[in-house]
Amino acid sequence: MWIDKVHTYGRLIKFSHTVFALPFALAAVLLANRYYPVSLRTFTLIMVAMASARSAAMGFNRFADYRYDRLNPRTANRPHVTGHVDLLSVFILVSLSAAVFIMSAALLGRLCLIMSAPVLAVLFFYSFTKRFTCLCHLVLGFGIGLAPAGAWVAVSGQLEWRILPLSFALMTYIAGFDILYSCQDIEFDREQDLCSLPACRGAAKALLFS
Repeated sequence: MWIDKVHTYGRLIKFSHTVFALPFALAAVLLANRYYPVSLRTFTLIMVAMASARSAAMGFNRFADYRYDRLNPRTANRPHVTGHVDLLSVFILVSLSAAVFIMSAALLGRLCLIMSAPVLAVLFFYSFTKRFTCLCHLVLGFGIGLAPAGAWVAVSGQLEWRILPLSFALMTYIAGFDILYSCQDIEFDREQDLCSLPACRGAAKALLFS
């Protein structure tokens, strides 16, 4: 049934984790509304842009990390590993989500359109950083931390310094959470030569840094 498909794809991209960044994007919209009017159209496009960018990023991560997801007992039951979602479908999901993100950015304004490709590049690049740097968590935080800045630009049409503290707060919040999350995979990451901070520096130092 279609409801099962929706649930499966929701598990694939961990849709429930959207709650970590969504409040910050909404906060950016509310802050921007103090200086610039926010229409229902703009608000809707911001939500579409955020959901599609996240879906593209998560789908790309599943595609890029397929080899590791098959080997890691914690991720071996993910839909793209078990075969409930094939890799071609993941590729199509990424392509469609990226297209929707770029189109929604274009509808939000010229600056949003210009920013859309670099934003996707950062989000996609994160999937490879764990292979060569223990700062991968900060890259993830930076990518997701762009959400409030993007929401502000969507409302105001310009990037202003006053939204940067909120973006920085989200960046450090996500990076810290990702470090905690990575503590589950210390042994696996070391076996596979992956550079999570817990694997590189140990759990105690990683927890202190987070």
